[in-house]
Amino acid sequence: MEVRGRIWFLVLWACLLVMHPTANASSYFVFDLDDTEEDCYTEDVVSRSVNSDVFLHFEILEPAVTDAVDVQLTSPSGRGIQAWSGSKGNHTSILVRESGLYSVCFTKTASSSRRLSILYAFDHASIGSRTLTRYPASVSTILREKPDETTYTELNLETAANGDVQSMGLVQFVFSGVSKSIIHDNTRIMMSFSVEYASVADLGLSVALVAGGLKHPSTYVDGRNTAGGVTFQRFFRWNAMSEHVLAFSGKVTQTMGAKTGGTVFFDITDDVTAAMNAEDYPSIVYSIQVADEGGSARLTGNAHSIMAHYPVITFEDMGLDVMREIGHFRYSVWDLKGELISIIQNERHSRNSTLLPTTPRETLMDAL
Repeated sequence: MEVRGRIWFLVLWACLLVMHPTANASSYFVFDLDDTEEDCYTEDVVSRSVNSDVFLHFEILEPAVTDAVDVQLTSPSGRGIQAWSGSKGNHTSILVRESGLYSVCFTKTASSSRRLSILYAFDHASIGSRTLTRYPASVSTILREKPDETTYTELNLETAANGDVQSMGLVQFVFSGVSKSIIHDNTRIMMSFSVEYASVADLGLSVALVAGGLKHPSTYVDGRNTAGGVTFQRFFRWNAMSEHVLAFSGKVTQTMGAKTGGTVFFDITDDVTAAMNAEDYPSIVYSIQVADEGGSARLTGNAHSIMAHYPVITFEDMGLDVMREIGHFRYSVWDLKGELISIIQNERHSRNSTLLPTTPRETLMDAL
């Protein structure tokens, strides 16, 4: 049994060495959580691309039945990304786009033992590097019930239980002055949104390209010939966009899952490339709406918020195929690392439970 345990340790150590050279932020240790005091740790993350993940593993070592912790992961701007309540452990990867200091805070539940030993591991990986960032020229929300109103700078989305869109977000990006030469075979162009609220976990959000762009301002006058001459009819934004509202489902290219505090990403490489090749002063407009019936969401717009949460389009160089393969390999290593940690922990727990009370107990950290 001892030899077997040492072999697992060597394999785990090899995994740590594999992950270390390309890690922007990496931590691995055990700490004690006393009483009900909150214990927080900060991790410096440099997000070089939208395909960036933070990896978090935590677990209570040798927990009693009633032992549990509350854990909160918070972004550099103070936004809660994910929380675990009453958990004995978790192994996860979370897609992020902010750079800076992330915090992970632990609080012992009232039913737990006086002192808990927590195994903690944190890492970060990015695939590709950002070459250009574009912020929206226009952000707005249109409402079915109030077609004469347009809410600028906000993105509030809602779809009724029967599937009818009640409110839809619109974003416009302009690429004037951007050279076509920035796009290469290995360039990926991503549009991303920060999710302030989603009515359910993994809420489906879809985007659709808007043909013909937006009409400004929110109301406009349209002349029409009638038998009595020319009359003028006033159209409001929802009515002006009615053709798109009715036909957007046929233009949806992607639907992605969103959750409160998270980020949702869409690959729009083909759309942007086509626009830049076809126009001298290219711009592109998308609608974003809830794809799930009876769902609602609030996304960060472009006012009264930190720019790190604005809707954004990023041009990213994905690098050589071999570099992408190495990046994906790190994700596999992280999953293996979590499995090995749990195997070693369970083995030590089983061994300790069979020892006599007078025999010193070997902990996981003794083995490591």
